[in-house]
This record gives sequence, C-alpha cells and structure tokens, in this order.
Amino acid sequence: KTDSVIAGQICKFVMDKLDKDKVYTQFIYKTIVELMSNVVHHAYHDKEEIMYPCWYLYSEYDKDKVRFIFVDTGLGIATTVRKKIYENIKFIVGDADLIESSFAGENRTETRQHNRGLGLPALKEYVIDGKFSSFFVISGSGGYKYISQGKFEKVNLRNKIYGTIYILEVDGKEKIYEN
Repeated sequence: KTDSVIAGQICKFVMDKLDKDKVYTQFIYKTIVELMSNVVHHAYHDKEEIMYPCWYLYSEYDKDKVRFIFVDTGLGIATTVRKKIYENIKFIVGDADLIESSFAGENRTETRQHNRGLGLPALKEYVIDGKFSSFFVISGSGGYKYISQGKFEKVNLRNKIYGTIYILEVDGKEKIYEN
C-alpha cells in the first residue's frame, strides 16, 4: 500500500543527514509516494510471474549523499507500457527506448487517461532541476540513466530483470541546468 508514514520517515532521514528543512524534502516525499502509488494502482502481474507486485525501499547515507533504492516487483515499465504497433517487435525498439519514452511523457499509460502517466515525467523534471543528483532506472533489459547537466542516456542490459529498480541520490545541493 501507499505508506505516507514511511515516506515521511525517509524525509526526516534526509533532513537529519543533510541538515535540510521540511520544505526541501517535499519533492522526495512526492516521489516516494508516487512510486508507491504506481505499484499499488498500476503494477501488473500475470499468474505465471515469479513475484506478486509489491515495493521495497532502502535508503542509506554515504559521503554527504542520501541514496534511495526503490524496487517495484510488478512486471515493469518495459513490459507494461502501452506500445505502438511497430514497438511490439523486440529488435526494432528495446526496453531502454520504452523506458525513455515513459519518462518523456508520451502518454503511454494503459488506461489511456490524460490524467495518468504524469508521475515519471515529473520525476525526470526533478532530476533536470538538480533536485536528485543521481538517477538510474532499470526495467526488463533496459535502463535510463542521468549523465549530467540535464542529459540522460539509455542503457541496454545483457540480462533481464523482473520489475523496476529506481536508484536516486540527493546531496542537498540543487543545480539548475538549461535544457
């Protein structure tokens, strides 16, 4: 379930470790709640899959940064995103391409509702705005990674994972970049 208490505890952890106030952590709270909510409301599974959709959250303080690892055990972005006809052919469009398009806000939600599919693009904006200092998402056999100064790269993986893993870091220093 979506657990606002845990999201609040993570924000308190960031406030304590990075000496920040509550206002600073609002984007962290929104991100964690959004990721939890995606699992609760949108994590698809089929009866043959290994794991039932749930989430796990780990955070650590290391060298003046707080790292979050959020694991969503649903089928994953690359599997469940609404695909265009040509994208169903694996050799033309890889999982990294599908993940990138989800973060680009290309209205890929299976519900086809215009008020859905906004959470991942909002997360990307937090990264572009410098709120998260590091960002890497892995789903299926692809990934999407923040490089620097508002630039991202797609990553093709040799092996496939089930679900989606989000790795995010904050260092308390906001960096604003022009697109």
